[in-house]
Amino acid sequence: MVIQYKLLTAEQFFQQYSRKEGRYELVKGKVVEMTPPGGIHGVVAVNITGAL
Repeated sequence: MVIQYKLLTAEQFFQQYSRKEGRYELVKGKVVEMTPPGGIHGVVAVNITGAL
């Protein structure tokens, strides 16, 4: 079984994914769903916000 992917340009990606829920990125023309930020991300964000 062969799976074919439609490669997207940056413009096509922005038009299709800019308003979708979730986090996505474009890697070599393929759309990749990103994982949500984890616990350590929140700790770092709070520390930076507190320092400001």
